[in-house]
Amino acid sequence: MEITFDMSPTEWGDTCSYDEESDRMVPTIVPGAQIKFAIDLSLVEAGWNGWRVFPKASSSGEMELRCLGDRLNFCYFRGRVLRIQESTRSYLSKDPFFALWRGLKRVTVFLNCGLPVSLSGPIGESAELGFQKGDILEGVSHLAGSTDEREYEGWTPLEGLVINVRQLGPIPMKGSQEGYHLVTASVANATEALNSWARYNQA
Repeated sequence: MEITFDMSPTEWGDTCSYDEESDRMVPTIVPGAQIKFAIDLSLVEAGWNGWRVFPKASSSGEMELRCLGDRLNFCYFRGRVLRIQESTRSYLSKDPFFALWRGLKRVTVFLNCGLPVSLSGPIGESAELGFQKGDILEGVSHLAGSTDEREYEGWTPLEGLVINVRQLGPIPMKGSQEGYHLVTASVANATEALNSWARYNQA
């Protein structure tokens, strides 16, 4: 199985290593490289696009994550909600650095989409999601990836072989000329990672 996900400039920079021959930092995520990663859908984008909710008693349809195009990271997802985690930032409201969090909470929804997937983002502090643990959620959103090991503490990450890397940009933000990257990778351990994800979300 192949999936395509984007990696932010910050994430991409964290995956570089020093190359003595060229005397510079070079990416370690290149075609042919073996990587471990976690994947995440945007809660805000999925909400904008409109999702469908099937009650937890429903068992129709396969759980899946499918990219809608050749090596594009815009995906259709259908997944069972394993757990919902909410955290408010109201206690930071007086800190000007966190001004954007005022009146918001961060939500992470842990999904079984045939692969372990999180659906996360900020919503209004009093907003209701409209679904609960055990429901099936169906929608579309862009898929992002992370190789930060803190993202998968407690469960087995996805593992795979990098097939293709494509740069989008560069984007001149905050003095950085680095762009986003689309990474296409095969998934070699879908069942193992999903079983570990299910145990992690039952804890």
